[in-house]
Amino acid sequence: MFKHDAWQERSHGKWSRGLGVFAGVLLLSLQSTPSHALNFNPTDAEWATWGDMCRSRYVVSAAGRGSRFANRIANSDVESWRSQVPGAWGSLHHYCAAKVVLSRAQAALTEQQKQHHLRRVLSEVAFSKARTPTTEITYADYLVLEAQAHNALNDPTAALGSLAKAKSYHPNYGPPYSLEAIIRRKSGDLDGAKQVLDIALAKDVSGLSEIHYLMAIVYRDKKQYETALTHAEKAEALGYPMTRLRYSLARKIADQNKTASN
Repeated sequence: MFKHDAWQERSHGKWSRGLGVFAGVLLLSLQSTPSHALNFNPTDAEWATWGDMCRSRYVVSAAGRGSRFANRIANSDVESWRSQVPGAWGSLHHYCAAKVVLSRAQAALTEQQKQHHLRRVLSEVAFSKARTPTTEITYADYLVLEAQAHNALNDPTAALGSLAKAKSYHPNYGPPYSLEAIIRRKSGDLDGAKQVLDIALAKDVSGLSEIHYLMAIVYRDKKQYETALTHAEKAEALGYPMTRLRYSLARKIADQNKTASN
C-alpha cells in the first residue's frame, strides 16, 4: 500500500513523505526480526528485573559483552548457568530480551507500539524455541511467555494452546497452570480456572504457594470465603504474602455470618 501511494504522489514533498512512511514501516519490520536481540540494550531498571540466569547469558552475548553490564556478573556464575541449561544456552538471550520487551508492551503509550512489541516477543520466543530441546525446562518458560503475548494480543485461544503444550512437555511445572487459571478467571470461567488449579494441586506441581493463592482468589470470586481462606492460609504457610487477602476474607466471613444470623 505504501509503495502504491508513493507512486501516485506528484509533488516532491508528497514523494518524500511517502518514502518516509515506507522507511518507517521497513524499520519496524527489521526491528521485529529475532536478530534484533543481538543489539538489545536493557535499561538499568530492566536489568534489575532479570534473574541471574538472564543476566549471565546477556553479559556473554554479542550485545552484552561490550555493554556497561559486562563486568557485573562473575565468570563463575556464567559457567554455572551455562551448565544448568546447556540445551537452551545458545539462544537463551532471545528469550531474555523477549521478557523485557513484554514489559515494554505493557507500558506502551499507543496501541501501535504495544502491537509492535508483542509481535517482537513472539518472534524472539520462536527463535529460542526452534533451537532448544523440548526437554529443557526453559522450553516451558518460552511457551508461558508466548502465551502471555498471545493473551495480550487478545487471542486467548492461542495462549491456551501454548500452555497446553507447556503442560504436556513439563506436567509438573507450575507456571503454565497458574497462567491458564488467570486467563480463564479473567474470561469469567471460574469453574475452568478451579479445574486447572485442582489438577495442579493433584500433580503437586512446583510453585504450590501461587497455586493456593490463585485458588483463594477463585473461591473468593465464587463467594466461598471459608474455602478461600483455607487456601490463603496454605499459600502463606508456603511463603506467599497473604496478610491483606486473609484480612479481607475474614471480614467477608464475619459479614456473611452476621447476615445469616439476622
